[in-house]
Amino acid sequence: MRFAALLLASALPLCAQFVRIEVAFEDTGCASCIESLEGRLGRVRGIERVELDAEHGLVTLHLAADNRVRLTPLLSRITQDGTKITRTVVVARGTITAGAEGHAIEFAGPAQSYALRFDRNVLKGEPQKGVIYKVKASVSRTGAGEVPLLTAESISPDG
Repeated sequence: MRFAALLLASALPLCAQFVRIEVAFEDTGCASCIESLEGRLGRVRGIERVELDAEHGLVTLHLAADNRVRLTPLLSRITQDGTKITRTVVVARGTITAGAEGHAIEFAGPAQSYALRFDRNVLKGEPQKGVIYKVKASVSRTGAGEVPLLTAESISPDG
């Protein structure tokens, strides 16, 4: 019984990851650049499906379970040809921690932590330690060399 509880507890962090990433972008005017976007993103390990709507400037990425996709390198793939990101929204699962500098959402794997702030009235009390939460958040600071900041639009325990 103890072994089963230990096994379950050790498996919880492995459930944490990005679930879906939606990126709105401005067309660069380069048709071949936009056409190649789907292929560039589809080759990233952990991405199951890419939905590209070039007419409306939106790409939606559906991620595999237990992926280890990192936001900064992924967004760099989008902007490498001059495409400008106008808005990024993520749906993520992870544990939420509170520290001296505010909250963070943590994923499995090394260096998988993102600063997290909350829209008004999103967070009801402090997040529980060790609980996996599902968070929908807009992303700011997506430029080269910037550490992304997630602003939660909704949050709920996942499970």
